Amino acid sequence: MMMVAPFRSLLSRAATLRQYDLPCFATWSKQVRNARKALGEQKYTKRGGRALGKSIVSAREIDYQRGDE
Repeated sequence: MMMVAPFRSLLSRAATLRQYDLPCFATWSKQVRNARKALGEQKYTKRGGRALGKSIVSAREIDYQRGDE
């Protein structure tokens, strides 16, 4: 019965989480902003280092439609 102790611990934590009330969205988003700022992280990744600019395809790879023929 060596496997019982880890599961008992996991169930104990799960019971604690069931009683946890989530903060309102405004509070949560402020906490996330502050954490990102403290860690120096950005919400979105930079586009730097991409050889083709904003698009992931080059102009020669695009099939243009010539109208309704």
